[in-house]
Amino acid sequence: MFKPDFDFLVFIGRFQPFHAGHQAVVETALQRAERVIVLVGSSCQPRTLRNPWTFAERETFIRATFPEAGERLILAPLLDDTYNEQGWITRVQQTVHGITCRFPPKVGSAAPRVGLIGHSKDHSSYYLSMFPQWQSVRGRKRAWGIVHPVARTVFPTGCCAWRDAASSANLAGNLPRI
Repeated sequence: MFKPDFDFLVFIGRFQPFHAGHQAVVETALQRAERVIVLVGSSCQPRTLRNPWTFAERETFIRATFPEAGERLILAPLLDDTYNEQGWITRVQQTVHGITCRFPPKVGSAAPRVGLIGHSKDHSSYYLSMFPQWQSVRGRKRAWGIVHPVARTVFPTGCCAWRDAASSANLAGNLPRI
């Protein structure tokens, strides 16, 4: 019988693209939590070289990678709060609270057990320490590689040849000239 350590594990990222490292973190989260909340950043940004996929496309990639997870995998858009770190932290907390309160607490528990999962790869992972109310869980490290077949057709080598990839995906018209 599955005895999770957490009611919810939260995983935050842009997932542009969703790669094997992200997949490893979600796999770990699904092993440790009853439900996994994936907050997809830059959700309302227009297509650019930095953000080639919409929230809906990234949601499709992630769900297709974990078809067996079903309702245990909860994806939600996360709006950017540029130059307002406290605003972003508040938005993350409010989004997670809005999701967790839809599920009744366990018998004998006043509040859900929520953790934050991620892989601390470099300076960009500093946000993992910004939520002290949630227990931190380290995700498994895995080599970078694009997971979803549609993403692989756009980025077949897994490299950052954004201009060529965007052109082949009919995104070039929406991309700024560099």
